[in-house]
Amino acid sequence: MLDSLTLADIARKFQADENTILRWALEGKLPAPILVADERVRWAADDLSRWWADGCPAGAALSHRQALAVRSAIADECLARCDALIDKIGEQRAAEIFDNLELEN
Repeated sequence: MLDSLTLADIARKFQADENTILRWALEGKLPAPILVADERVRWAADDLSRWWADGCPAGAALSHRQALAVRSAIADECLARCDALIDKIGEQRAAEIFDNLELEN
């Protein structure tokens, strides 16, 4: 099986936040990710090593499917952070904060 790296693996390797790695992927600054059976985002270790050795050139544009998978990973990360915040401050306080947010379209 191909050696692959998770989002967390890459974030640790490059000492960057996972959201930054996802943004770089969407912007084509990283090699294109691979998608595993359940649509999880992974990167081929060999692709990243070659990219690093070549001086980190801009990657190819993502396919529609790859972009959707990266966006899904971003949404999952946002939901996890919201859940952690709710656990920390409580549901009632979180509801008050969310009710007072002015969200732009």
